[in-house]
Amino acid sequence: MNYYQYNNRRRVPRNRRGSDYIKPVAAVVIFLVILFALWKLIGALFGGETEPDQSAENVSVILESGSAQVMTTGAELWDTIPNTPLPVFQGEKLKTLSDGRLTLNFFDGSVARLDQSSSLTFETLAEETEASVISMDLDKGSIWMNTTEFTSNAVDVEVLTPNFVARSSQNAIFAVEAPNKVYVYKGEVEADLMLDGKVISTETIGVGQQLTASESLIANIADGEDEDLVSAVDEAFEKSEWYIWNQKKEGNIISSSEDDSSDNEDEDTPDSEDEDGDEDEDEEDSSDEDGPSKPKITDPGSDGETVTLDTIKQNIVGTVSSDTAAVEVNGYRLQLYEAGDTNYLYIANAELGNMKVGENIYSIVAIDEDGNESAAATITLELPQSVADEAGLDDEDEDDSEDDEDTPSTGDVAFTAPNGGKNYATEDTSFKITGTVPSGTQRVVVNSYQLQAYQPGNTTFSYNASADLDTLKEDAVNTYTVEAYDKNNALIGTATMKITVGDAESPADASDDESSPDDEEAPEDSADNLSLSISIPSTSSTYETTLDQITLGGSVGSAVQAVYLNGSPVSSFSEGDTEWSIAVSLSPGDNSFSVYGEGEDGQTSVSNITVTYQN
Repeated sequence: MNYYQYNNRRRVPRNRRGSDYIKPVAAVVIFLVILFALWKLIGALFGGETEPDQSAENVSVILESGSAQVMTTGAELWDTIPNTPLPVFQGEKLKTLSDGRLTLNFFDGSVARLDQSSSLTFETLAEETEASVISMDLDKGSIWMNTTEFTSNAVDVEVLTPNFVARSSQNAIFAVEAPNKVYVYKGEVEADLMLDGKVISTETIGVGQQLTASESLIANIADGEDEDLVSAVDEAFEKSEWYIWNQKKEGNIISSSEDDSSDNEDEDTPDSEDEDGDEDEDEEDSSDEDGPSKPKITDPGSDGETVTLDTIKQNIVGTVSSDTAAVEVNGYRLQLYEAGDTNYLYIANAELGNMKVGENIYSIVAIDEDGNESAAATITLELPQSVADEAGLDDEDEDDSEDDEDTPSTGDVAFTAPNGGKNYATEDTSFKITGTVPSGTQRVVVNSYQLQAYQPGNTTFSYNASADLDTLKEDAVNTYTVEAYDKNNALIGTATMKITVGDAESPADASDDESSPDDEEAPEDSADNLSLSISIPSTSSTYETTLDQITLGGSVGSAVQAVYLNGSPVSSFSEGDTEWSIAVSLSPGDNSFSVYGEGEDGQTSVSNITVTYQN
C-alpha cells in the first residue's frame, strides 16, 4: 500500500463518522418535540379551563355552629361541611342551614362570616396583575366582611346581590344583607346600583351609615328621580343577634363575666403607694356596688372625648354590663334597649331636636332592675354651623327651639277617651285611647311604646288598645301610662288610667300590686299558633306619613320562627320573640309591604299595609 492509498483509507472512515453523528442528534431533537407536543395535548385534554386554581387563592371555611353545606365545581349535590377547616375554591358554593354559621378566612387575610339561612357563590378568587380580587355572589341571607387584616392594600372586595354590587378596596368592616342593604362600620363602601344588568348609579356609604336600595327606589333613580338611599344605621339592626354575635367575634363586646373579673383584680390589688389613687378606687368600687358598671362609649369616640362632626346625624354606640336593665341618655330611656343586652345605640340628630349647632354633651347611664344607676359616661359632639348650613338645617327652627326653652309648654297631659279619660270597666277587647299633650311636645310614649303616628307639636294623640295586638289583656286590669317629652327629651308631663276588661276587679278598687298578678294570670292572646299581625304604625291596611323612614312592627304567635318582609328575612326577629319590628325607608307616594311568618308547621297568612309618604 503506497502513501496515496493509505491517506484515502484514512479519509473514508472520517467522512462516515461525521454523518453518523448528525443523525442521532436529529433523532433526539425530534423525540423532544414529540414529547413536548404530547405533554401539551395531555394538558389540554385533562387540564380543563373550569378547573379551579389549586393555589393559595382559596378560602378556609370554619363551621361556627349548626350545619352548613358546600357544592364543588361541576357537582350537582351538596356535601356537608365538617367540623374541621375546609378549603373552598373559586366557582364553588356555600350555604348555611337555619342553625348554621360560617367563618371564611381568605388568602389575603380578609375575614367574612356567613349568617344562618344564607348562601353564596365564589365568583372570583384570583390575584391579578395589579390587584387581588375577592368577588362573592350573595344569593340570600347576610354576610359580615372585615378587610382590616389583609396583607395587601390593593385587595378589591366585592359582594354581589340582585340589587347592587358592594365594593371596598381599603380597610373596612361592613355587612351586606341580600337583596338591598349595606351597613358600614369602618372605612368606606361603594355600591353600584343595578337594574336589568346595568349600573344605574353609584352610592358611597360611610361609617355609621347604611344603604337601602330596593328595586322600586332603583327604578325611580333610573327614571331620573332623586332618591336618598343612604341613612344612619338602623337601630334595629344593631340590636339584632347577628350584629351582637359579630361584635363579640371582633372583640368589641366584653362579656359581663370578663368585666367582673377585671373589677375583682382591682379590688384585690395590694396597697398602692399612691394613697389618693386608693381613695379614688374605693369611691369607684363603692359606686359600682350600688349599680351596674359604668357604660363604655366605643363610637364616635370614647368616654370624655370631644368629637367634631361632619354630619347632622351621629350614632353614639357603646357597651354595658349584662346586669343592665335600662340605659338612659341625658335622662331619655332608650326604648329599643332590652334588659340584659350588652350594647346600646343612641341616635343624635339635629333634625329631631336632640342635637344643636355648637357643643352637645351626652351623658350615658346604666340602670339595673332595682333602679340603681351607674356612674355616667359622657361624650361631647361639636356640630359646626357650616355643617348645619350645608345640610339645609333651618336656622329659624333653631331659634324657635331656644324660644321654647324659655317659654313653658302650654296644656296638660291627660286622657280624654274612653269614658272621658276616667277609670272604668268594659267588655270590649278593642278600642281607641285618646288624650291631650302640651303644645311643645316632641314625642309621646304610651306604656314604653313611642307613638309612630304622632307628629311633633300636635296637642292630641291616639293609641290602639286591642287584645289582637297584645296591647290589652282580657279579664285583667290594664294600666295605661302616657308620657310627653319636649325637644330636649325632658319629660314635661304624664298621666295614668286603668281599664278593667272582662272578669276582674274594678279599677277604682284595684291597686297596682293587685293588678300585677291578674296580668300574669291573664291568658295569653297569642297562644301557641302560627299567627302574625301588623300594629305599627297602624292596624289599618293604609297609613300616611310625612317621614321618609318609619318602623313597621306587630305581634306573632309563639310558633313563628322567622318573619319575612317583602320576601326578605327580618334580621332583628329571633325565634321565641312575641313581637317583630324593622325600620324601613320610604319613597314618595305609595309603598307596599307584605309580611308573613314561618314555622315548622308552615307559614302564617300574609299581612299587607300600604304606606303613603307625602314629602
